[in-house]
Amino acid sequence: MNFNQLEWFCAAYRTHSFAKAAEQTYVSRQAFGKAIKTLEDELGVELFVRDESGAHPTEAADDIFPFAWRCLKNMQAIRQTAAMADGRRPVITIAIADGVLESLPDGFFETMEKDIPWVEIHVEKHFYMRCTELLEAGRVEFAIVPGPLKTEGAERVALADEPVYLVFSRSMLDVEPESFRIDQLRGSTVFAVGKGDLSDLGLSELAARCGVDVCTNGQYNDYELILSKVRAGQGVCMAPESVRRRIDGKDLVFVPSPDPGLRWRIDFVCIGRSCTEAERAVMDYIRGYADSKE
Repeated sequence: MNFNQLEWFCAAYRTHSFAKAAEQTYVSRQAFGKAIKTLEDELGVELFVRDESGAHPTEAADDIFPFAWRCLKNMQAIRQTAAMADGRRPVITIAIADGVLESLPDGFFETMEKDIPWVEIHVEKHFYMRCTELLEAGRVEFAIVPGPLKTEGAERVALADEPVYLVFSRSMLDVEPESFRIDQLRGSTVFAVGKGDLSDLGLSELAARCGVDVCTNGQYNDYELILSKVRAGQGVCMAPESVRRRIDGKDLVFVPSPDPGLRWRIDFVCIGRSCTEAERAVMDYIRGYADSKE
């Protein structure tokens, strides 16, 4: 039995899926299944019952998991202690997109640093398209961006999922939220964040489905500037719940999206590849955070 087998067994036990566990540990599905079978042969017990719905832990796996998990954590602690004693704190860089911090709890990164003190966390703030470029180029280890991200081979962990609102100034349209109709936006300017891959949180598409013609403006990369344009009555935009909570909305109208399927989702993203110990520690923290929210 080796460290990888322990790690892979624990991943399969927690996910109830060889496919998900293999993705999390960055090995092929075939190699993962072979390693678990080797471990079962070595221990002389069946650990998982495989069927179309996943890999279900047996009673033997239930008994073994607490000891395997403890061994795994002890081995990680040994490596982490050695790194700290030698003054070699590994650096992990996380690119975060504009606007995502408001959707995360206060002290999110401070708590992460306390939980994994042997890792030096660097956080860089960029426009969301720049975050994806840095991630794909290997310039940063992780990114926290609005999802879903169109990056091939990316693994995502959902950190936040909020309802969204149509936002406009009362000087543009003096109507109460409960009286609003989507056709009242006919001919209006819809502000989207950024050029090229326009992001208006689905408002233009919603208007098109309802047969309402709007004009999409994607010339601004800064969301605060867009909000100032909306306040001035120059158009409409979409905003997540976290924005609605933090801004003074006396002169603005917030209408819940007519399509409840439109959401503001924040994803923690990495590109599938072999991971360092520090990267795995960060991923474990993120998965634990996501699990605690469910």
